Amino acid sequence: MAATVRGAIRELIEQTMLTMGALLEASDRELSVPSSHGCAQGKDVWTLITNDIDRSSTRKPDRGSGPIGRSQSTCSRWSRTR
Repeated sequence: MAATVRGAIRELIEQTMLTMGALLEASDRELSVPSSHGCAQGKDVWTLITNDIDRSSTRKPDRGSGPIGRSQSTCSRWSRTR
């Protein structure tokens, strides 16, 4: 786990970029594979991704307002899961 907020943010960005790279390389066939994750609602990986995007874009920040509040909220949720 990162020792500082700055380190945690850098780690989050690096992991996000790795995930995005893998998604860009994934074929339509790979994205249509069934997912056992609950957010996929019994459907495929593509559904999992789009449901997570939809949920993230409609979620209200835990605190603050505007982009800074949303960023703090996202980082806070991420760090609690680590």
